[in-house]
Amino acid sequence: AARRHLAGLPPPADAWAARLPPPCALEARCPQAEEAEALRRWAFTLVGARYWGEARLALDRWLAVHPKDPVAMAAMGYTLGRLGADGTPWLQRAAARSTIPPEVHYFWGLYLLEHGHYREAIGRFAAAWHLRPDPLFALERGRAAMLAGDLLTAERWLREAVRADPDNVKGWNMLAALYLGHQIRTGEGSAAARELLQRAPEREEGYEWLGWALYLQEDFTEAERLLRQALARDAARPSVHYRLGIVLAAQGRAAEARRWLEQTVLLDPQGEFGRRAQRWLNALPPSGD
Repeated sequence: AARRHLAGLPPPADAWAARLPPPCALEARCPQAEEAEALRRWAFTLVGARYWGEARLALDRWLAVHPKDPVAMAAMGYTLGRLGADGTPWLQRAAARSTIPPEVHYFWGLYLLEHGHYREAIGRFAAAWHLRPDPLFALERGRAAMLAGDLLTAERWLREAVRADPDNVKGWNMLAALYLGHQIRTGEGSAAARELLQRAPEREEGYEWLGWALYLQEDFTEAERLLRQALARDAARPSVHYRLGIVLAAQGRAAEARRWLEQTVLLDPQGEFGRRAQRWLNALPPSGD
């Protein structure tokens, strides 16, 4: 069944899983994954696609037969964490060997990120990079540094990630978030957003970030157009509602801005953009003024 699922996936849906080594490769016993390991690849594909419940079941089935696979153990720990459970026992078991595969550090780093331990996560991604300089590890090292507030380190590793793997749009998205989300070096942020939009025109993030870059450059008309294009691709994205509200407010269209900001609060009542939108609503003139 796993082989059938993998065969039916459009590229590059399973590319993330394919780059993780099969168990035989960890012991230097084979050049590539065998057909019998399709279940393992399917499990990692589910992790990459964020289907946490299904990934847990697939990993559980694999580990029942291959209980000494450290990368699968680490993936199980990370997956359990995403499901709200304690994944540290699995991560500790994965690391309890003389040679720790870099992917174990990678999954542990992801687990730490999800729990807000950004500095510890940086250390895990650094350990993974030391063992094998992979752009995937550089990307997450940069993301962890950005979340920790170390923007210079974040820029260094995100730049390394896009240099080594320019086709990975996640890197361009993170660079745009670094520059434009923190409103620094907006020219670099605009360039990253354009790269993202060119490489993935079907995704809403490129339109959102480029629209926000143009807002910061006071091109409000074009900013509004791009943000509306982002909304056409994801009408429930709170950050786009918020940014469109800000752009409309900058044009003096307070009543329209209020509607978009109120919608942001409804979509993200406890989140960052909901809180930001509420602060703007408190500063806007009352409806009808």
